Amino acid sequence: MQNLKNEKSKFEGKNIHTLFRNLGCQNENTRLEARETVVAMGGKAVDFLREAVLASNPNLKLSDSVFSVEKMRKESLLALIDIADPVAAPLFFYALEDKDSTVRWLGEEGFITLGEKGLIFLLHSLQKVSIAEELRKGMHHIFVAFSKKTNYPGMSDLLTALESPNETKDRIAAAERLLNLLEKKQKQL
Repeated sequence: MQNLKNEKSKFEGKNIHTLFRNLGCQNENTRLEARETVVAMGGKAVDFLREAVLASNPNLKLSDSVFSVEKMRKESLLALIDIADPVAAPLFFYALEDKDSTVRWLGEEGFITLGEKGLIFLLHSLQKVSIAEELRKGMHHIFVAFSKKTNYPGMSDLLTALESPNETKDRIAAAERLLNLLEKKQKQL
C-alpha cells in the first residue's frame, strides 16, 4: 500500500509536460518509468493519457531532448491497456482508425483487455452505417479473439458479416442481436 502511495505522489509531483516528454523519450527506460507512473494511478490517469493518445504532430520536438509523439502515443496506449478502464474505450476506438499499424494493434489489444465491456462498446459502434476498411478489419480481429475465449451465440454471424465490406445490413443486424444478448447478461450481474 505504501508503494502505491509513493507512486501516486510521484505522479502528482511531476508536471504533465515532463510526463509527456518522458512517455515520448528516446530512452526506453525513461519511457517505461513514465508509463509505470501513470499506470500506478489507475483510472485517474485516463484523462491525462487521452491528451497523449490524441496528440497528432509527429514532428514535435522539445527543447531539451528529442521527443517522439508516436512513442508517446504508443506508451500511452500501453498504459491504458495495463489500466484496463472501460472509460478508455473511445481512445482504443480512435487508435483502431490510425494510419500506424502498431497503434491500430494496440487499440485492438485494448478492447480485448476490456473484455465484455469493450465488446459492448464495439457492438454499439458497429451499428453505424459505414465503417472504414481498416476499422472493419480491426474489429474483425477483436471479435475473432473474443470468439476464441467464449462461445457467444451469434458471433459467427457477425464475423461472416464483417468479412465482407458490402454486408452492412447483415453486420448491423448481427451486432444488434449480440449486443442485446450481452446487455441482458450485464444487467443480470
